[in-house]
Amino acid sequence: METKGKSNVLLGGDIGGTHTRLGLFSPQTDPHSPLVVKTFPSKEFPDLAGIIAAFLRQTGARPDMACLGVAGPVLNGEARLTHLPWMLSEERLMHDFGFRQVRLVNDVLAAAWAVPHLRPEDLSVLNAGFPDPKGPRAVVAPGTGLGEAFLVRIGEEDCAYPTEGGHVDFAPTGPEERLLLESLLNPGKPVDFELVCSGPGIFRIYQFYRDVLLQEEPPWLAERLRQVEDPVPVIVEAALDRTMPSRLCRAAVERFVSILGAKAGNTALEILPEGGLYLAGGIVPRMLNLLREGPFMDAFRRKRYMTELLSRIPVYAVVHPAPALLGAAVFCRKAVGNGSL
Repeated sequence: METKGKSNVLLGGDIGGTHTRLGLFSPQTDPHSPLVVKTFPSKEFPDLAGIIAAFLRQTGARPDMACLGVAGPVLNGEARLTHLPWMLSEERLMHDFGFRQVRLVNDVLAAAWAVPHLRPEDLSVLNAGFPDPKGPRAVVAPGTGLGEAFLVRIGEEDCAYPTEGGHVDFAPTGPEERLLLESLLNPGKPVDFELVCSGPGIFRIYQFYRDVLLQEEPPWLAERLRQVEDPVPVIVEAALDRTMPSRLCRAAVERFVSILGAKAGNTALEILPEGGLYLAGGIVPRMLNLLREGPFMDAFRRKRYMTELLSRIPVYAVVHPAPALLGAAVFCRKAVGNGSL
């Protein structure tokens, strides 16, 4: 779509370690209906500026404001991506591209902004619970990393806050997970939940079952893994194959789902999200059927005295393709109304 000359369009972004999604939005239209969205492989560019420049060349757009959700902490208008050697600055982006305003935010915070705007078709219910529309809500997002955020209602407004809860220490819940923890220990390097509860974490769990527990890796699977840069889609696909599932892959993915359930339960105890806990991130839609089965909710509820309390918490899987991009657009549109990002 040709957008040249429309200086009032807004630029939203979801800047991840694997993919970067940029979209143009109108302040007057539903943020679910972007003017254009393009996806770029993050690692093929030296920095974010190269991706933005390519996007603006392709669209002919001159957006006035930008809100970019980035996979890493943001402090004082600057961000360093956790899984890419990129250092981002609001001031630098305004200077380089002539934006009137730029806001960098944590990508899971951006996804949290999207939560109040998600439609029923954007969600899959994992636990109906007893939702309180005015209660706090939490977001747990496994992807290239593990992000977390939460929302609280203040008056009539939903206010979202970022956390770095994905980097709390991994707590094993049984003999296999204790062995998994031991296999990952290195002097001076703590094992956090992100190491095992993320896309790369799935591959680490797979390697643990193959190399430590000595589960057999069939030759066809070893060959497929050698041919790809990202092994996670292959592992998940082989685990969920209806005709010939891999026992090794199935064991790894089920363990991942159980660890994710335990981590989500920890988050629920810390925030008590009576409005709902939302699983976001690129991994979630790939294994939706498995999340609907027992291991996830069993691990979520398994908290000594708190099983009944956690059974009341609504849990949803977000199946919207780009919640962080939607949230960035929501924030931009709200900022236009307030006159400032």
